[in-house]
Amino acid sequence: MVLAFAALALVFTALLVAAPVLQQEGSFLGWVVRAGGSIICHQDGGRSFSIGGVPLAVCSRCIGLYAGGVIGLLGGGLRRAWLRPAPKALFFVLIAPTLVDAVLPMTGLFGYTGVGNLNRMLISLPAGGVCGWFLAVAIGDMMTGRSNSRREIE
Repeated sequence: MVLAFAALALVFTALLVAAPVLQQEGSFLGWVVRAGGSIICHQDGGRSFSIGGVPLAVCSRCIGLYAGGVIGLLGGGLRRAWLRPAPKALFFVLIAPTLVDAVLPMTGLFGYTGVGNLNRMLISLPAGGVCGWFLAVAIGDMMTGRSNSRREIE
């Protein structure tokens, strides 16, 4: 079941990346994906990768989060044993760089203005990965009937 979610997440992420190509080919699906992307992302062209001069349906940070999520789900689906325990501290360590990169430029603290698109995507991969990991644990628990209320996340 986790692998099915991973496959759906992979298709979703691939559509976000393929939206510019689909749009350039006149596909209605490309426009639907772009419209859907506008619900979940600011779609700032300067903060997005582009294909053929057309930005992806979401920014580079979102692409990193979704790609990381796919990786976390795939890892969870292929090897469930390493998922236990799911340490809460690891979650905060892995999302911290994304939070810092997102918040500091808005505040202007320390003169930090952010990083380029490739670095923004790479910074967000671990945050997406740990979220995919936690989702894989939750899906596994639901499928096996385990109760989250009885096990403590460290």
